[in-house]
Amino acid sequence: MNTMEFILIRCGRIAGGRNATNNMSRTKRLQSKVAKQTITPLLMIIMYFISSCHATDPGQLRLMGMHNGEGIVEITNQDQWGLICASRWTMFDGDVACRQLGYEGVTRVMRVTPGREDRINAQVVLNGTNCEGMESRLVDCEHSGFGNFTESCQPMTLPWVSCIGADIPEVTDEVGGGDLDTSNHVPVLSGRILPPVATVPVETFPAISVRHVGHDSVSLSWLDWYDRLRASDPRAYRVRIIIKYRRVEVPGVQSTENYTIAAEVPTYWTDHTIRGLQPQTAYEFIVESVRLSMFGGEVIEPPSAPVYVRTVCGGPPPIRHLHVEAPSNNATVLHIHWTMPADNGCSSDEYVIEYRQENLDQCEETSLLPGQTNRLTLAGVTTMTHLVVAALQPYSSYTVFVSARNQFGRSRKVNSTKRTSETVPSDIPVNINHNFQSQNSLKLTWDPPSCGWRGGHIVTYAYMLIDINTDSVIHRGSTRREFVVLTGVDSLQRYKFLVAASTQRGVGPFAVSDIPVEPNILHICGMAQERTARISTGMRAPRGAAPWMAQLWNVQSGRMFCAGSIINEYWIITAAHCVEAQSHSASTLKIQLGDYDRLMPETHQRAYDVAEIVVHEGSQVQLDHDIALIKLSERIEFNNYVRPICFPTTKLAKSFLKSGSYGSVAGWGRKGDNMDYPRYLNQVFVPVVERKTCRRATDYDFTSNMFCAGFREANRGDACEGDSGAPFSMQHANGRWYILGTVSWGDACDDQDKYGYYTRLHRYTSWIKRHTRVTTE
Repeated sequence: MNTMEFILIRCGRIAGGRNATNNMSRTKRLQSKVAKQTITPLLMIIMYFISSCHATDPGQLRLMGMHNGEGIVEITNQDQWGLICASRWTMFDGDVACRQLGYEGVTRVMRVTPGREDRINAQVVLNGTNCEGMESRLVDCEHSGFGNFTESCQPMTLPWVSCIGADIPEVTDEVGGGDLDTSNHVPVLSGRILPPVATVPVETFPAISVRHVGHDSVSLSWLDWYDRLRASDPRAYRVRIIIKYRRVEVPGVQSTENYTIAAEVPTYWTDHTIRGLQPQTAYEFIVESVRLSMFGGEVIEPPSAPVYVRTVCGGPPPIRHLHVEAPSNNATVLHIHWTMPADNGCSSDEYVIEYRQENLDQCEETSLLPGQTNRLTLAGVTTMTHLVVAALQPYSSYTVFVSARNQFGRSRKVNSTKRTSETVPSDIPVNINHNFQSQNSLKLTWDPPSCGWRGGHIVTYAYMLIDINTDSVIHRGSTRREFVVLTGVDSLQRYKFLVAASTQRGVGPFAVSDIPVEPNILHICGMAQERTARISTGMRAPRGAAPWMAQLWNVQSGRMFCAGSIINEYWIITAAHCVEAQSHSASTLKIQLGDYDRLMPETHQRAYDVAEIVVHEGSQVQLDHDIALIKLSERIEFNNYVRPICFPTTKLAKSFLKSGSYGSVAGWGRKGDNMDYPRYLNQVFVPVVERKTCRRATDYDFTSNMFCAGFREANRGDACEGDSGAPFSMQHANGRWYILGTVSWGDACDDQDKYGYYTRLHRYTSWIKRHTRVTTE
């Protein structure tokens, strides 16, 4: 059999015909080309035919190597040859492969790593096999199916076998010497010649160099061994690289310590970093390469020349025995002590002390600590082993961090948490309020000092009530609560109330509040907390600008739907259509007073139950008589943010309601059509409009019980949806505000030639007085 016939048999195409003819013609063309090359024409022809021949039967096998019966196993898939990823490769797998190839069995198996260029061209089509040894073909073994596994086969290892009866010729002692019979074997891998294994060591490993030296690591690098060794002996086939090190006393002097393997890396790596070393220690490093022997075993090549490196000094070890003290005589400092780090040859130059405030233990609102973050505050840097941290919050928890530092680095931080000591409060109680529950009973309430100024945990409040006329103490005592009820007082007498917070360390400063004679409605009505500038477009009102505002809430839906006004201790005035539209009863309504921000609770905000609803008997006629009264189930507690609006006499009301006079409309209604409800109370000033203009501006009935106000131009400000029942009021020269109307209806919101329509309240003065006993002036 000639060489060409052998190649065709290996490819499974011994039959004649077109394929054989084509292959022969291709051989002739190739022979004319390879004559100019340095390698033999016979080897090029073998490589050409084997790389181009196609298998017809999926699962066929062939071996890639220099000898029959020994080499890397290749398998067919979709009429193409491909590789197998040897994620596992046992004697069972090798035995099945050898028997499928016609041999009696297997003598040796191995997993090998291809060179860098081979990996680039490799096509892995089968991701491992799991044979039991009884199968007749490798594809009969358990496997995950054919596909493209080139990328997932990492690190890439290929199956190698040596079968029983393999034709392995003897090799001369001289590298590359003798005549090897390669005419009946296929050294092909992905279209290039696979370097066959060498028989004797080729050359020592290339010299290694040091790229970087740290306190606990050394980085080594070397030349690409593959390109270098292939030039000297193309049969050298390396499978991995071993990096070893050992400690030495004197560089260059042989050490008695055994080498430690730092890493085994793929052959295509040209650098590696060894970590976990000791600082200021001398080490010796060598690098070895491992190749395959011609019989499938492994041979370790001579190592590289040793490299000697001394690691540098790193950061010092952490400090020891951290102790934090809080002196009882100073609540704003912490005393910190520690012990020097253990000696590892890298001493510390200084110590860095940092701290973080964890919470204000003196306050219940610890989660609301302003600016609380994980950021550390630098307390100081010192060469001593102690430090005093000052300017801290009393009775607050702090975590202290201490680390050692030198020119090479910084140690791990050691921490300890400690609470500063208590002290007396440094601020007064706030928001003192009083309320005469009866002619002779006075209730006083307050809030604790601001968080951060309490000095510690407040245990009691000391208080005194002083008669201003006689300057004598009427009541003196202490309480654990933030309120006290005092009896035996006179609601017509003026008093001064003093209260102070106390901790275990003592009593803080006293807050003083004057308690005037409990006024009647006429004394407190219409007095706003803030002076309001006259504006023409709606905007956010100042807090306390309209303390008479009331919100009507639907208990079932939990939503505010209308507004109203406080007119005395029990009664709210609003629009009739607000309570009639949804057939509200006393049980379905809640009245909210003292609110300003709809989304956040207010200090003086309070909800009241409804005892009675009175709707004007003529309100069913097209929004005429659009007025209603709501009685609360308990007396309103007045304060600076909850007080009634003044109710004018008929004469005073008529003098106010003149064309061109500006009045205020406040509420939480929309600022315009298709706009959201505002978060804060809004206020707008609009002028009273002539009656004939009001009548021409609408197609609805405009009765004598109504008036309109607003601007002819659009976007100047107007009442809108959600403002129904809100007051239209004007300020008298005496500084008090008087209610003249309630928001009733409108054709549009803040539109051109459209106005807001209001119920004229002075036409219902008698009706209102009859139900509420409101006082007019």
